[in-house]
Amino acid sequence: MAKKLKVLYLTPEAAPLAKTGGLADVALFLPKSLRELGVDIRVLMPFYQLVREKIRDNGLPAPKPGPRFTVIVHGELTPARVHTAKLPGGVTLYLLENERFFSRAGVYGEAGFDYPDNHLRFIFFSASVRALLKAVDFTPDIIHANEWPTGLVPAYLKTLWKDSPRLKGTRSLFTIHNVAYQGNFPLDVYPATSLPWELFSPAGVEFYGWVSFLKAAVLFADLLTTVSPSHREEIMTPEFGFGMDGVLRERKASLMGVLNGVDYKTWNPEADPHIPAKFSAANVAGKKRCKKRLIEELGLDPSLGARPIIGMVSRLARQKGIDLIFPLLGHLLRNEALLAVLGSGEGWLEERLSAAATENPGRLGLKLGFDEGLAHRIEAGADLFLMPSRYEPCGLNQLYSLRYGTAPVVAATGGLKDTVEEFDPKTGEGTGFMFHEPATESLALALGKGLALFGAKSIWRKLIRNAMGRDFSWERAAGAYLELYEGLMLRDTEPAEKGPVSRGTRRTP
Repeated sequence: MAKKLKVLYLTPEAAPLAKTGGLADVALFLPKSLRELGVDIRVLMPFYQLVREKIRDNGLPAPKPGPRFTVIVHGELTPARVHTAKLPGGVTLYLLENERFFSRAGVYGEAGFDYPDNHLRFIFFSASVRALLKAVDFTPDIIHANEWPTGLVPAYLKTLWKDSPRLKGTRSLFTIHNVAYQGNFPLDVYPATSLPWELFSPAGVEFYGWVSFLKAAVLFADLLTTVSPSHREEIMTPEFGFGMDGVLRERKASLMGVLNGVDYKTWNPEADPHIPAKFSAANVAGKKRCKKRLIEELGLDPSLGARPIIGMVSRLARQKGIDLIFPLLGHLLRNEALLAVLGSGEGWLEERLSAAATENPGRLGLKLGFDEGLAHRIEAGADLFLMPSRYEPCGLNQLYSLRYGTAPVVAATGGLKDTVEEFDPKTGEGTGFMFHEPATESLALALGKGLALFGAKSIWRKLIRNAMGRDFSWERAAGAYLELYEGLMLRDTEPAEKGPVSRGTRRTP
């Protein structure tokens, strides 16, 4: 019988216990799917104050307190304790406790400001890995680290821990979810990392005079992944690399693109408890009831219900391209469509959207903040879904939209480009509409194509069936990662060149 592959999955957040973005969903569903494929995968994250509340709110068993140990951080012995719990789906979860660093209301900060000691918090988290593994008696074949808060671990494996008997054969894989978040800190932070001073150079972890946790991972991880094939190519360019493009090009042979997935148990219009009527690709009648409910919930004008609803569920940030729609709003809402928006973020965007909603009562429905149920109802009740992102490493809402028969209108960037196919009414092929320039005029043309076809019922039905027939499941993504894990264990620590992997496949409706 083949030896079971052992993986430690490091993440600063995991749904439903601590979530600030898409990484949290990945940290829940990818390990769950890998476990179903036979991998002995265990997740490690900090035991934040809010995790205790979320465990209770989600009806999960209370964590079991485990061994205490100490970790040296900046020359100080820092106390730690590991607690063991289970994520939904049965994956073992290790929670790292430390009163000083993690007993706080937020994950990275509060009230829009980062904690000033984030460098120490995540140095502690990374430095604890070796002692924690000894405490729980688990020796991983691979450590799969995610984002800059775990970026020092691949460097520690190759330097401080290189002679550790427990970790001597352990390989590292590091996933870049958003290269714009780099964990860059001033020079005086460097001694706290305990890394050798010879590594602080342009050829090492120094980044324009700062120490970069992300660069440490890019340099030292045995294998690197990003969350879509197209974004793999983009982050090796000056436009999308945020200064890391040069070192990423140097690691090109070890950089892969694996598309994120969707949990079709959570996002399934045939069984979604958040929506008022169920529907499928074979019978979409329930989508009309979902649209009616959405109109009522957001205070839209029911006399305009024959118009298409454009949905948006987004973090309100310039990266998401929300501002590109403002010049269109007047004409769009007066003459062509209704708009349903859910999100929060940058103050100026919240203010602009709030003003637009006030100026267009019954035509723009807006809820600031986040509401899981409403997010599902927008996906189910809208006719088109708009994602005008300036860059998007993967994106998830376009995948939800496809599943719910809501035609995505997206910028041709990153994972959006990998998952949405331009619809051609002549051939009946495709799943949505794309624009190629981050400009209002380009967005208007793509949106115009969708609005023009909405009234052509037979063509629109074909578009919806195409969309709902695509498969972007986590099972597919997990299979791609398992292949990378197995290949990594068979190779030396510098794998051979391999192109991006994993696109979606067709699924029978």
